[in-house]
Amino acid sequence: MKYYKKIFFTTTILCIFFSSLSYSSPNKESISNLLNLSGVSEVFELVPDLVSEGFIDGFTEEMSITDEEEKALLNDIKQSFNSSIFQNSIQLIIEAGLNEGELATLLKWYESDLGMLITKVEIKSSTDSAYNEVMKNAVTLMKDTKRLEMANRIDKLLDETSKMMKLQKKIGLSVYAGIVSSLEPSESHKLIAEYEAEIADMDDMLRAGLQQYIYASFIYTYQDINDSDMEKYELFLGLNASQKFGDAVINGIEDGFDEAISILTKKMASTLRTIIDRSVSEANQE
Repeated sequence: MKYYKKIFFTTTILCIFFSSLSYSSPNKESISNLLNLSGVSEVFELVPDLVSEGFIDGFTEEMSITDEEEKALLNDIKQSFNSSIFQNSIQLIIEAGLNEGELATLLKWYESDLGMLITKVEIKSSTDSAYNEVMKNAVTLMKDTKRLEMANRIDKLLDETSKMMKLQKKIGLSVYAGIVSSLEPSESHKLIAEYEAEIADMDDMLRAGLQQYIYASFIYTYQDINDSDMEKYELFLGLNASQKFGDAVINGIEDGFDEAISILTKKMASTLRTIIDRSVSEANQE
């Protein structure tokens, strides 16, 4: 299967957005408020559609499917990639890793006028159309040297490129393994090993392309935020509480994908059997 590039980049929008975000444990209401204010809850609603693109492209590359079969697959995906899976994973990590003081620091920022403004532009730039705009205008965006320096600072501050490479590899492998385990179970170990080898061979190229996209995405997202406010945002991103929150979101995404793929593989069994039986029947009639 050669659609690993599509799967690998399908999750880019989510990855970029989620990463730019006393010792008593914080309460669940405060955490829920944080996830809403930071835009995490809203953007997780995009997960089913974003994942569907990679899955459907994968299936149609391997075999033809009817409109009804595609609808059935899409329904399986939407039921499996429920936003609550990811939010619950993140909430558990935040409960274990952040204290009340850190949570208060985060809420203070996200409740501020500047925090709400930046969250608004981040949500706006997390759509598929914004992704296409960034890809189309990446070269032009990167010509803004002042903002390119800003993007470079944030990348180093958050270790963005390395974290996104790790996350995309994990998600890409989860999605790919879910597909091949369902379509070709007897060959799954071999195909997964080949996939991992292909990704390893492409590491430098993928890293360079991802870093360019990250920089262009930062420039595009914050283009209407003035330099003074961006300096304040950089200071916020450098806070320990902010970085712990970002790591919690990323780890929650990883855990959520593992759970969602497990659910999806089981849900797809009936749909895949219908597709395979039809394909075999059509082949025998030819």
